Amino acid sequence: MSFPPDDAENEWEYINGETRPLLRNDRKVAVGGDESDAASENRAAKTSLWDRYCELLETHPLFVKSVTALFIVGSGDLCAQGVEHLRGTNHSASVDWLRVARFGAIGFFGAPWSHYYFSFLDHYLPPTEKPFTRRTFVKVLIDQFIQAPILLLLMISGLSLLQLNGIEGVKKSVRDTFWTSLVANWKFWITASFINLAFVRPEFRVLFLNCGFLIWIIILSIILNSEST
Repeated sequence: MSFPPDDAENEWEYINGETRPLLRNDRKVAVGGDESDAASENRAAKTSLWDRYCELLETHPLFVKSVTALFIVGSGDLCAQGVEHLRGTNHSASVDWLRVARFGAIGFFGAPWSHYYFSFLDHYLPPTEKPFTRRTFVKVLIDQFIQAPILLLLMISGLSLLQLNGIEGVKKSVRDTFWTSLVANWKFWITASFINLAFVRPEFRVLFLNCGFLIWIIILSIILNSEST
């Protein structure tokens, strides 16, 4: 089975059959201006963090998405620990950095899954110009009722293995938390998934997913750790 190339430019061509790249930093020369002015404008614009991020996303998509997920998912658990302190369910006097690292690792190694999953999905069900189409709704159904349970199962199992709980510990974690987490996933992600698949450009879908994960990981972390305690 083949996937669209990792670089964003070829991914756009692959999906839409066009030759223009996904990420364009071209600037039109203003009326009355010259090319040197346009070049200066380009250089100034590229100094922004967002443009730099887009350039790295174009040249090193997998690595950038993985590192982004590491920080966002780790930050989600850090926020979850803060919420637990406020609710009085976590009585530890300090941050559990090992727990943060475990969630960050899940984000880092889970990002390639999302990258290739969206490429696979767009290969067989190409994006449509209009957001509210039958194809988009089919993609949301696939995302939430096939992909999401598999990914959630892998996340729960991976976190349990990183806690060195062994096979029996993994089975217990899945038995105790999978269904509750899946229902919470549907409440949050069905709408978010539709927005992602209908309105977000392909190269930014994993970034959108990661931003949603900042909220979702707070919910998931609280569920998993409340069940484990």
